[in-house]
Amino acid sequence: MVLFPPSVRRLIYAVIWGAIGLAALPAAACDNGPDVDDEKCHLFAHYAQDGSVAVDENISSRITSDDTTAPSIRSFALIISINKYPNFNRPEDRVLEPARHDKENLVKFFGEQKFDEIIVLENEDATKDNIDYFLSDYLINQSKARGGRTRIVFAYSGHGAPGPSEHSPGSLVLSAARTGSDRTNTIRLNELAPVLKNLASESYHFLALLGSCYSGGIFGGVGDTLGQNQFFARARGGHALSATAADDLAYGLSNSQGSLFFNSLMEGVNSGWADPTYAGIISFQDGKVQVVGGGIARLGAVTGYISSKLELTPNPVTKKPFPQLESGSLYADTRGAFFFLVPKIGGQVINAGLEVSLNDTTGSAIENRPDIKVFSAPDSYSILGVDVSHHSGDIPWKNFKEAGLTFAFMKATEGGTFVDPKFKANWAAARHAELDVGAYHVVNFCKDAKTQFDNIKRVVPIDQSALPIVIDLEWYDNGPGIPSQQGCNNVAKVRTMLHALGEQIAERFGKRPVMYAHEAGIRDLLSDQFNEYPLWLQDWTKDGSKSASGPSLSGNNPWTLWQYAGNTDFAGAKNVDVNAFFGTREQYDQFSHAGENVALQVATEAVPLKK
Repeated sequence: MVLFPPSVRRLIYAVIWGAIGLAALPAAACDNGPDVDDEKCHLFAHYAQDGSVAVDENISSRITSDDTTAPSIRSFALIISINKYPNFNRPEDRVLEPARHDKENLVKFFGEQKFDEIIVLENEDATKDNIDYFLSDYLINQSKARGGRTRIVFAYSGHGAPGPSEHSPGSLVLSAARTGSDRTNTIRLNELAPVLKNLASESYHFLALLGSCYSGGIFGGVGDTLGQNQFFARARGGHALSATAADDLAYGLSNSQGSLFFNSLMEGVNSGWADPTYAGIISFQDGKVQVVGGGIARLGAVTGYISSKLELTPNPVTKKPFPQLESGSLYADTRGAFFFLVPKIGGQVINAGLEVSLNDTTGSAIENRPDIKVFSAPDSYSILGVDVSHHSGDIPWKNFKEAGLTFAFMKATEGGTFVDPKFKANWAAARHAELDVGAYHVVNFCKDAKTQFDNIKRVVPIDQSALPIVIDLEWYDNGPGIPSQQGCNNVAKVRTMLHALGEQIAERFGKRPVMYAHEAGIRDLLSDQFNEYPLWLQDWTKDGSKSASGPSLSGNNPWTLWQYAGNTDFAGAKNVDVNAFFGTREQYDQFSHAGENVALQVATEAVPLKK
């Protein structure tokens, strides 16, 4: 379907109607842009004409299409704010100030989120007919006309009412209602759910945000959690978040503020702390981190952030934590989920008087400042890979290639004698799947370099096409992570052993090895004494969603590889780790062919990049 601008549509209507002898035109487009009946024009708080604003790269890079003629992606927000209830019996119940503040805050928020259309149905405008029109007619037709290339948010702030019986879902209470049981002026959640589900199924990303009491009733009998994923931003999905359970109350903060539910959501997104791993982080030489924004906040991480706020914020009335939100899918096989844009926070990084532009990064550091490390959203890096061991079981290697991965590291050896029983099979299968392969050795801090090197050379083949060997340092909190080795924590002795092991590996295999460690191991062991080696940073939590404060890396050696998700399910495999390479394909080739610390080179410009 071709979408003509309003002025063109009016001309077409005039020609057609004139040709058939009719004097009256059909409902004309509004002067402010939307093609709706005149009485609905004022409901649009914001409207951007097609093509007048470029789609944010964070959105276009995640909602891609092979069809070069596909319509541009368009984002819609439908905000319903019921903050006046003139027919309620008690005067103190007739005004709901937090809902009014929610509306004002949400209009501003979705504007900053670069939504193309923001529709506001407030009080007397929020009739059943208007709500049904936008959900079941306007938005669904807009989405169909774009082949589903839409992002849609439905947000409700107002009173909610319990169901008529203990186990029946409640309602959203509209402004004309006299009571919460006024059937004419309430919307039952079990009737709203299939409408939302239908709209969600026609869009790419859909999210319903219900900030009312008893709003958890939206999940009764709609969809299921089959295949639900609230963290993956590159696939279709439809979800809902409710401020509370089906049988509990939601709360506003005060008459001068909005609700805790919506305030927490906007605070988490705008600060970046809802999803710091994906928001855009820098880490200074001392390991301290600062969110700089410019990335995204995924729905699952935002949900966790709101949940934490509800748990940690005491209710001033009950002195207990606020009731928890609920979340879930609106239809089965929800493989992806909504995400928000994290604004660039000030546009610059400021630390102890230092200002640096975030426009000039190598992928893992600020240009000419290797001491300032950069972490962008992991899925924004183009070269990704996995690392596995026998703990990963049987691996569907072809799935990894189909998922767009480039490389795979596999455990080969540990200490002086252990050989991973799956190494040879994994090496051959990954090669057959046309992935770049590499081996890693887990260090035993109680063993000398020669003993460990002898184990490596017995197992790992000399292969110039393979990736550099990795030295895996399982060192945490000032000591080895393996309990039996905790007595072998003399840093000077360990460093001597590592230098010797690294030199022996480089001499035999023709490539300098990679040093793999958590921030604690990098800080305690490597410091800046191993900067000639490419660095592989381990920084993840078990669910792969986010760290408590985002990734951290001290010192002056930028990361070459970043293990951002661990012990996770990926592309049909279990218990694998997922990693990003910092830079371009050309830089990756230089790293893989020669084992050079390209990340440090391009950050310092000490050595020109080889062609």
